Amino acid sequence: MTIYTFLYPLAIHPDAMNKSKKIWCSGNKTIAWNNYMLKNTLPKNDGNCDTPIEENLELAKKLGISSTPTIIVSSGKRIEGALPYEDIVKYIE
Repeated sequence: MTIYTFLYPLAIHPDAMNKSKKIWCSGNKTIAWNNYMLKNTLPKNDGNCDTPIEENLELAKKLGISSTPTIIVSSGKRIEGALPYEDIVKYIE
């Protein structure tokens, strides 16, 4: 199973864009994402690198995605909102 995570900073969270850029501009994006999600710790950088975040926002707009998390499984089914791990596995299987 492969999970692709797209940073999608929502405007209702004032510092979301800055946080997303810091994660993207880190040396190891996976570790930076996990540290933020699990420990509320951001990388110590200025977030000033080229990122695809604006492209992510445009793609989400085209797909009608307006909330996080939004999961799209390989069947094309869209799941919006947080779910327990067990429920996500059911959708994937």
